[in-house]
Amino acid sequence: MNRTLQHPPNFRQSIQMLAERAGSVPSGWRKAFDDTLVKLSAVDCPARSSTLLSGPFVNDISLSIVAKGQDSVVSGIARCLSARTEQTCERCGRAGRLRTLATRQVAVLCPKCAAPRILNAELTQLLREVALADSALLPRIWSYDQLAFQVRPVIPGEVWRTGLVAPGTTKTHFVSDAALRRLKPTLELLQRKLATLLAEDEPA
Repeated sequence: MNRTLQHPPNFRQSIQMLAERAGSVPSGWRKAFDDTLVKLSAVDCPARSSTLLSGPFVNDISLSIVAKGQDSVVSGIARCLSARTEQTCERCGRAGRLRTLATRQVAVLCPKCAAPRILNAELTQLLREVALADSALLPRIWSYDQLAFQVRPVIPGEVWRTGLVAPGTTKTHFVSDAALRRLKPTLELLQRKLATLLAEDEPA
């Protein structure tokens, strides 16, 4: 029986395989990835035939490819990709930084892309805390410092109070669970709108 021998891929073929997987790269990191493929193609030569590439690997802080072999030039190109994407918003490609989200541990985002995601996460957390306070039937207050700074602007000024939140403390602004309970429908509506906006922003 004749069998076709399967030769292992060479450097050029592994670049092509990376290109075929570009669809898995977040939209904001796509240009950095495409530029990397151009750089890798530019250094293609017979001497690198046995240097193989794998990826792309998408993690929370960057995009990476792995080079098999001791090739400092190829390894340098791979490191540049990781370093560049660590500072690039994975959603839009603008300058970004690592941010913590409740729905996902971390993501590299610019301020514009981060704001609605962080607000959505903080609103979800606040509504959960209000529900817990209701179920426990224990009065609670949230001081200005306890509320996430993204949430503070959506709390109307008329519900804020000023006073002592604990003996021996200084006066501070706070809101009560009763006030937040009254605001719950408004906060839930805002959270649903944010969730819809973010869902529409996700790639198909």
